[in-house]
Amino acid sequence: DIKKKLQGSMQRAALLLLERSEDYYARKLEAALFAPDGTLHAETLATVIAARYGRDLSGIAHAYETLYNRALRETISERCKSFPDLHDLLLALLGSCPTYDP
Repeated sequence: DIKKKLQGSMQRAALLLLERSEDYYARKLEAALFAPDGTLHAETLATVIAARYGRDLSGIAHAYETLYNRALRETISERCKSFPDLHDLLLALLGSCPTYDP
């Protein structure tokens, strides 16, 4: 077990290497949407969604729903409504992704 054999940054690095990329990016999106300081990290949202557009993004959206029991699209719609341009862009990208197919 990695958690018993490694500690600190080595443990974190090893766990990240073993994590599914969809789960990793779903967690990044959650952190950007619900930052501890209460802000919205628009740059992270735009970067992840634009860079992972396509089949990867549909997998990330599926992983997000699995991890957080809510749809990524609904969460973005709710959290980004104060930023209409960002809101529209992110929802357009999510809406034009291929359907998730494991």
